[in-house]
Amino acid sequence: MIETFSSMSGLRLNSKKTEALWIGSMAGNKEKLLPEKNFKWPENKVKVLGVWLSTDPDITLSLNYREKADKIKNILSNWKYRRLTLLGKIQVIKSLAASQLTYILAPLPTNHKIIKEINDLFFSFLWNNKCDKIKRSVMTNDYNNGGLKMIDIASFTKSLKTVWIKKYLDDSNRGKWKYFFEVELKKYGGKLVFTCNLHKRDISKSISVQDPFLQEILEIWSEINFDAKIKTEQQFLEQHIWHNSLIRIENRPVFYKHLFLHGITKVAHLMTDSRNFLPLGQPENSEFNNFSYVP
Repeated sequence: MIETFSSMSGLRLNSKKTEALWIGSMAGNKEKLLPEKNFKWPENKVKVLGVWLSTDPDITLSLNYREKADKIKNILSNWKYRRLTLLGKIQVIKSLAASQLTYILAPLPTNHKIIKEINDLFFSFLWNNKCDKIKRSVMTNDYNNGGLKMIDIASFTKSLKTVWIKKYLDDSNRGKWKYFFEVELKKYGGKLVFTCNLHKRDISKSISVQDPFLQEILEIWSEINFDAKIKTEQQFLEQHIWHNSLIRIENRPVFYKHLFLHGITKVAHLMTDSRNFLPLGQPENSEFNNFSYVP
């Protein structure tokens, strides 16, 4: 197969630099295919385009984030004795140190332990290895609010993760990676999940996904999107019924897929024109005449 591909494409593998890794149910297999090619067969990890990939998710996170933490430590150490102002140090942190994280924060789950270590490295560099002289929450403020626009690594992380939501909701984006999201979210309404009003503490009660990366994205989105107050009647009518922390049954948000598939998604769909709730089992909308909206 490799030879056929090479003859048709004109591309050839460099056997001395090629690594192959068993994955899935074959992970850990000691068999070496095509021994005449002299491929390298690492046991549980390979590095692809600068990112470590392993059959063990914990190893993937540890290797990638520890490598970046060590690199950032070396970068800051090189600038440590240059007598920079606070603004100069912040510029070094943003342009030379924090930029190292973008490549791994965007596609991988966050290693919060190492990210905290890196954040401490930033502020240690800022204050010459002494205690913080100004609260970190103040330092990250804009100049107009008494801050110096120091990077907020938590917000930085969240901003990189939320980009995936925009890509997922964009119908013109036909990336194959979206299938992984759709498989996990299909039984919860798919894209509906990112239009609802769900509190972070209710994520695990309402939506159970196996992918830790997607789980983190859902939690970040709930922090940004959740609105605990309903201020107007129109806002009440536009509330999504499903995956809404303000609408609960037995103290948990609900999602009834059969109702969702029949187009019942908002509070307004359960009310008459006179703003009264429809009688149980008697929707007035002709589209649902033969449908009981209360299971």
